[in-house]
Amino acid sequence: MSPYLFREQLYKLPIEDIDDAGIQQLYRHVVDNLATKIDMLTTIGTDEFLYNSLKYYGQPSHRDIANAKFLLHAPDIQSELNPTRIDADGAVAYFKQQAADWAMECKIETSTKIVAKAMVNNSKNNC
Repeated sequence: MSPYLFREQLYKLPIEDIDDAGIQQLYRHVVDNLATKIDMLTTIGTDEFLYNSLKYYGQPSHRDIANAKFLLHAPDIQSELNPTRIDADGAVAYFKQQAADWAMECKIETSTKIVAKAMVNNSKNNC
């Protein structure tokens, strides 16, 4: 679904049918915040992103700016520079160990099929 269509559908929700004024206002606030997030996400990489970000998060405080400057000039964290990499066999071993630690009976295997099938395979009921 298009993000613009989704935002339009948010504003078509029958919020006015809610009897409690406080809950109605809460729903309106949630819808407005979601719409602003959608605007922000759809404008990433454009000049409009800054405006939408300020609209959602507000103007940064002096402390926020100081923290950002500190982070920009902080030394790199060594573990992020040399991340641990494992191959498929290592991942299988890790998942098998975690399943054993959590007392889960699962069949864990590698596959050359598409990632979506590897993520969830409800038909086998392995876990």
